[in-house]
Amino acid sequence: LQPSTFNQLTSNLQPSTCNLQPTNLQPSTFNL
Repeated sequence: LQPSTFNQLTSNLQPSTCNLQPTNLQPSTFNL
């Protein structure tokens, strides 16, 4: 997925947070 995609999904979280699997989102979302 593109970096911008994560920014749209987690506008309140930092890009580096996506790598740590944010608790606000389900792990399955990242697998997609």
